[in-house]
Amino acid sequence: MSLALAREDALPEILQDCADALVTHLEAQTARLWLYSRDSHTLELAGNAGPTAPPRDKWMRVRVDGPSMVSEVARLRTQLRVDDLTHDTRVLDRAWLEEAGVRAFSGMPLMVRGQLVGVLGVYCREPLGEDAAAALAAVSDAIAQGVERRRAEEGRSSAPRSWRAPTKSSSSSPTWPRTTCRSRCAWWPATPNCWAGATRASWTRTRTSSSTTRWMA
Repeated sequence: MSLALAREDALPEILQDCADALVTHLEAQTARLWLYSRDSHTLELAGNAGPTAPPRDKWMRVRVDGPSMVSEVARLRTQLRVDDLTHDTRVLDRAWLEEAGVRAFSGMPLMVRGQLVGVLGVYCREPLGEDAAAALAAVSDAIAQGVERRRAEEGRSSAPRSWRAPTKSSSSSPTWPRTTCRSRCAWWPATPNCWAGATRASWTRTRTSSSTTRWMA
């Protein structure tokens, strides 16, 4: 999962890799990731994986005010675990459920600073154990933070040049050493000067014997 989140690809490709990783590590039948669109108040499918995953065009857009379990996760902004879907009225396609042998559902909201970013849904033949459920909660938080960082990176790259953070050529800012920043930046090397992964306060300024300035962790 960490490798998927550290990539510099487009967000849909990163989230597709995350969905693949969830299926592998949780032995799920299907894992899906939706991103929340504030403009349309809908969830838009970004990752879809698993041996019995529905086609991507199925439930590609889910209304937040809809009747599904995924919609409920988005509305309530809280985890939803259903260990037996046999008679659950929120199931939208019972034929697919039976064909895939899916019995349990675990849904997690992707949240950043109290704001909804998306929803993660995992469909399994057996209910997740407590350890797996706890791991899913931690993974959902990492994915949410990753989505927010990636969006910020894409926003900066598309912003007018005068709006961007100072670069190496700027005389008013220090050159951040890429070798020591590597361990601090979750999206390395998407931010060349590591403005997103480290702050000035976390660095100590020292001088070398040649009187040139360098920055050390």
